[in-house]
Amino acid sequence: MEVIRRVGKWLTPAICITLGLLYLNGAAASWWVSWGLPTNHPESWEQRAISQLGYAVALFAAAPMLFIAFKNRFNLKTSNYKYWWVAITVIALYYSCVRVLVLTDSCLDSGGSWQAAQFRCQHE
Repeated sequence: MEVIRRVGKWLTPAICITLGLLYLNGAAASWWVSWGLPTNHPESWEQRAISQLGYAVALFAAAPMLFIAFKNRFNLKTSNYKYWWVAITVIALYYSCVRVLVLTDSCLDSGGSWQAAQFRCQHE
């Protein structure tokens, strides 16, 4: 059991960091498409970039906390950073969802129609 804990202590954060780097790469590519290349839907690419950036931040925040959790045998009572970790993770994961709701609501309140596929407000 001790071997599993030692391997997990290093392997789990490494997996989180690797996945976080992949999501960060996807976010950079999506932003590049939204700003650089001529595209019909730059707003939807920007939203995708924001979502992937949130996933990357959540994974980067999870890596040290998982290391601490494996080190302390999942006794997070000794860690003072658990509240920061929860706040960062929740904000990173839900920012893009809240952004969609706010943009949709402001579009509909202004009398426009929300085009979900293009991720933009259309006023007629």
